[in-house]
Amino acid sequence: MAHTYFLAHASKDKPLIRELYDALVAAGVGVFLDEVDVLPGDEWDQVIPQAHQRCRATLVVVSPNYDQAFYLRDEVHTAIRWSRQSGSEHWVIPMLHGPVADPPYGLTITQGLDLAALGMEALVGKLVALAERLEGSPMTPLAAPTPPRVRSVSAGLQPGQVRQALYEALCALLTGSATYFDEILMFTVPAARDRIPGAESAPAARAMALVQWAGLQGDDTLDEVWAAVKAKAPTTLP
Repeated sequence: MAHTYFLAHASKDKPLIRELYDALVAAGVGVFLDEVDVLPGDEWDQVIPQAHQRCRATLVVVSPNYDQAFYLRDEVHTAIRWSRQSGSEHWVIPMLHGPVADPPYGLTITQGLDLAALGMEALVGKLVALAERLEGSPMTPLAAPTPPRVRSVSAGLQPGQVRQALYEALCALLTGSATYFDEILMFTVPAARDRIPGAESAPAARAMALVQWAGLQGDDTLDEVWAAVKAKAPTTLP
């Protein structure tokens, strides 16, 4: 069965995701779920991105567990980039599950579905209707993942590893002193200032927002942030 939806979620939200998966599959909707579709012997770091690319939409569970799930954030970054391609028909749909103080950057401008307000039955109904709509329209091919280029300041790391390392370094720096963040932003694109939560937000939320913003701008901006963090605290990055 072709997959309409890709389920992006934190591992702690697995019970909810499994319930949603079972309901959608019972309704005849194709859904990719890693624990079902990644087979023994598969290379998961290849199978999952390839399956994701073939799906029509990414369903993102936004819950209090989001901050602790790096691979989820990486999948969301990729899905948002696809959705912004010219002529793209890839949808990114946030599914709210519990209170989240700082919604992930890139999802705040996307209409989401509130599970608490809708309930599982109504949520599934909306997703089944959307699946019928998506499958009735031709799919614009998405750009194939490009091989990682040689980075000027983070050579030897792939983009996902760069984002993970930056996130951990920024969390450590911000936990020690909130002023680090504003000092680092002085070295990066000024537009980032309007996209990042204020100093009253948790360090992890501020760090995640900056890394996701930089990733959406492209490798050059990621390099700028990397260079700024490296200059400020050399021992925090490889």
